[in-house]
Amino acid sequence: MVFQSECNILLSIFKYYLLVIAVLIANYLLLTLLTLHFSLNIVLSKILVEIILFIANYFISKFMIFKSK
Repeated sequence: MVFQSECNILLSIFKYYLLVIAVLIANYLLLTLLTLHFSLNIVLSKILVEIILFIANYFISKFMIFKSK
């Protein structure tokens, strides 16, 4: 595994799938916000959103889902 965890594996899987759903929702909302409300180009918006969510996903996974004691 990328991150070593001492948590229950089923709990980690559940948290990870919650994160996946949250990222999908955030992706949609951020893209909508940037393209419709701020009139940014769709390609630029997608790149910005993916960078933001990639970094957020990494830190949330490392420190909240697969945290070590």
